[in-house]
Amino acid sequence: MPLRVSCLVAALLIVPCLAWAQRAPLPLFVADVRTGPAALGTDATTAADAGVFTNRLPAAAWSLSADVEVRVIRVRHVAMGAGVTAWMARSLALSMPATEDVVDPRMPPVFSRRLNGWSGLVSLGIGGRDTWGYVSAGAGPLRFQTVSDQQPHGATAAPVTAEIGAGLRWFRSAHFGAVIDVRAYRSPALAATANTFGRGPKVVWTFTAGLALR
Repeated sequence: MPLRVSCLVAALLIVPCLAWAQRAPLPLFVADVRTGPAALGTDATTAADAGVFTNRLPAAAWSLSADVEVRVIRVRHVAMGAGVTAWMARSLALSMPATEDVVDPRMPPVFSRRLNGWSGLVSLGIGGRDTWGYVSAGAGPLRFQTVSDQQPHGATAAPVTAEIGAGLRWFRSAHFGAVIDVRAYRSPALAATANTFGRGPKVVWTFTAGLALR
């Protein structure tokens, strides 16, 4: 895990220590909607299939996520939960200069990358009813696809993808609060098909914030 991400996750888990003075346990139900950037990185396999350099593929995207969790075990300031998360991300289209490595320089291709999927997850929360930190882990199908405006494409497979994350939720009203979250998704490699580009194994990071409901 990169050092800067490790420091951020550690900070998220230190803050709930301030909430230990809260006597009420973590809430039974919580849901949130988050948005923020996603780091896609480069992919030599996809670039080779597309016939371009790796820097011609978008490396960043904007994501939208939603979580629903139920705390199945609550003991004082610690709670175990289970739930479902769904998310999607879209990169900005990236076009190539006409002088780059394309077959027909008169019509440079435009590439975009798309992700969508869902996961079942388990989480561990530490803190109090109004402020708590959490770590989570889960797995589920995730479709990660790169497309070009010059080539026909179909839908790629959606292999089971593992995820881990950490975050912080805090509330200043009875039902509404805020959430910040960091997650990593480990997506396996996929071979190219007649109408899709191949992909190497990828770790996609999301850094999101949004509205929480309890």
